[in-house]
Amino acid sequence: DPPLRQVGEAERVVRAPGLQTRSATRSRMSVDGHHGHMEVKVIGSTAALQAPDALEVTYQGKKLNVSLQLEQDDLAPLFDGAAWAGTQLWDAAIIMVRYIADKHGEQLKGGCKVLEVGCGTGVPGMCLRVLGAKVTLTEQPQLVPLLQQNLDTNFAGDKDISARELSWSTEATRDLLGADGPYDIIVSCDCVFPPVYGESWKLLGDSIREVLSQKKDTVVLLSFERRKGDQLEDFFEYCKSNASPAVVCER
Repeated sequence: DPPLRQVGEAERVVRAPGLQTRSATRSRMSVDGHHGHMEVKVIGSTAALQAPDALEVTYQGKKLNVSLQLEQDDLAPLFDGAAWAGTQLWDAAIIMVRYIADKHGEQLKGGCKVLEVGCGTGVPGMCLRVLGAKVTLTEQPQLVPLLQQNLDTNFAGDKDISARELSWSTEATRDLLGADGPYDIIVSCDCVFPPVYGESWKLLGDSIREVLSQKKDTVVLLSFERRKGDQLEDFFEYCKSNASPAVVCER
């Protein structure tokens, strides 16, 4: 696939405790794919170490206004790095939208059910809803109010996209499936990085396994940016050795 095409100012470097990598929160960026054009514009600061206020994402002609600002009461968890990472739009998420639109576009148009786990800002899932999928966005509890705010802004009255709490585990995923499952596609972007998230990748693997136990032909799509210490090989091996039915990991 061609690299992301950057428009405007230089790439911004963002940092959190234990994390140094790129996010897609640049001043302006555009991405092309077979099933549409995406443009991302940063609203507010683009200075390093200073979070922007919002993103303006245009996809398939629909403009999405995505706030990145948590309420004051939810700021404390950001200092652990994990929740902070959930308020960024990472390159892996942009690439996922392009990939799934190109490879599964017809399925999305047919209204398939998509579960996004660790969805952060929810931009991938929102774009998939634009393409026609029925989408459930899930995140840790402190990020769900921000997700719901963005859904109220961009999809008011749309019952085919929702925000739900999901702290990864077999039990919590089983409860979610009982209320909303099964799903045709699982999407997860950049959710494995032990310096920030610890060994929560094992719980992610457990959640994926639980979804697959309900519908064996569910398609699992995972997108990552390689980083030092990411332990992705350990994650893949955990999924393959513990999944029932078996998970085949392609790289």
